[in-house]
Amino acid sequence: MPDNQLPAKPKSPVLLILALIALIIILVIVFTYTKKSPVKQNLVPVKSPAPVSLKISIPCPSVTKFCQQGKELIKDGHYLGIGAILDKNSPLIAVFDGEVVIRGYTIAKKGSFTQINLTNPKKDLTAIYYVTKASVKQGLVKKGEIIATNSGEPMSDYNNYNLLFLLLDQKAQPIFKDKISFETGK
Repeated sequence: MPDNQLPAKPKSPVLLILALIALIIILVIVFTYTKKSPVKQNLVPVKSPAPVSLKISIPCPSVTKFCQQGKELIKDGHYLGIGAILDKNSPLIAVFDGEVVIRGYTIAKKGSFTQINLTNPKKDLTAIYYVTKASVKQGLVKKGEIIATNSGEPMSDYNNYNLLFLLLDQKAQPIFKDKISFETGK
């Protein structure tokens, strides 16, 4: 052993144990304070979103018979709406607030019919009523208001229905009958 080196002192196990205990205490303190935020947060519980309605709920566009017995009409691969044969003078009802405009008279193979449009830009919907020789109230109307009466005359090109109803979404795409819930409680 060289003269300038001191003999190594054996380390005391007590000091080593105390150093380990001090290290554990420091780690516990650091871990505890970093897990808890010093500022109390007022968290609002997150509510689950309301279930998305898969159906559009609207009043029946005519008498209850229409909503209960109306059939989807598909012609040449195109969905034309819901049709039914109704009694003469059956009312046509506004299915939402909006503006009624006669869009035109169309001559079919064996007769003519009227296209009545009900629009409401805020709802992003258009309701179209096809009827023969209807007396129509044009302009602004309220939901549930009578907008026309049905003449009872059939549209021969359309299964002899005398009312054909079509609901369009904001992209002018048809909304099929299974996606419409008619309110018939009135």
